[in-house]
Amino acid sequence: IGFDFVMAHLTPLTCYGKERKDAIDWYSAAEKPVLLRKLQQLQAFKIFFDKYPEDIAALTNILTRFKEIRGIIRQINAQVEPLDEVELFQLKNFAIDCQHLWQAVEDFQLTLLDHQLYSLHDTVTLLNPDDQITRTFAIDSRYATALEQIRVAKTEIEHQINAQPEPDKQLLNLHTQLTEQERKAEYQVCQNLTDRLRISVPEVANNITYIAELDFLIAKATLADAFGAVAPQFLDTDTIKIQEAVNPWVNDILNKDGKSFTPLSLSLNQGANVLTGANMGGKTVALATLTLNILLAHCG
Repeated sequence: IGFDFVMAHLTPLTCYGKERKDAIDWYSAAEKPVLLRKLQQLQAFKIFFDKYPEDIAALTNILTRFKEIRGIIRQINAQVEPLDEVELFQLKNFAIDCQHLWQAVEDFQLTLLDHQLYSLHDTVTLLNPDDQITRTFAIDSRYATALEQIRVAKTEIEHQINAQPEPDKQLLNLHTQLTEQERKAEYQVCQNLTDRLRISVPEVANNITYIAELDFLIAKATLADAFGAVAPQFLDTDTIKIQEAVNPWVNDILNKDGKSFTPLSLSLNQGANVLTGANMGGKTVALATLTLNILLAHCG
């Protein structure tokens, strides 16, 4: 009926938005209030989408930066092994991007989602000991006095080793010992950082949900814009009506042959309805178009 064609053109940017798309399903009659809420959100966001294309472009640019970090969150919660330097780097960048998104949402006064986006300022500050925010991460000596002392001693030994004309076994052994001490001190820093990050896990998890919903909403608005879609109306009657409806899948096939889809208007009442017409007159396409539009409406 063209549902797969429409879904192929629904293209979220983040792994979270793509997962939200994969979970798409139709709402049951009991879930009608939720469906109406989702459609109202989409309709309101479409107005924002049309009115502020530069803001949408800014949001889209931020969304493209988000990477999958849920494995890192699970590791923090598991309390088995601390995050390593790479994982701390990934979490830091996620937090920085959340800050950029949070600021954009505040600036654009975007309050259309059911979820709240939290500031991760404390997370960024924890993983960025310098005054200037950077996207790099290293286990900085300022995280632990013991680590700083070990590194100072190690550097001094390296200077002494380099100054020797021949390798000094005693100095080399000392350097090996300091290297092992440094590794253990770095591990302890990672453990301390992981423990301190645990408090922010609920906010990070919430932000992931927000990112998924925002990404999915932008994708739906983009799809609606591309196909000229309008918001459906749910009436308390036993009649189904579609006016000037189009089947994008069939229209795409026709366009490739230099033809176009004739918009369809149709009304069905409760009970038996008879659809008549000549062979190849479009009855099947009419039913497919009706079914597709009903399904899309019930999917929000």
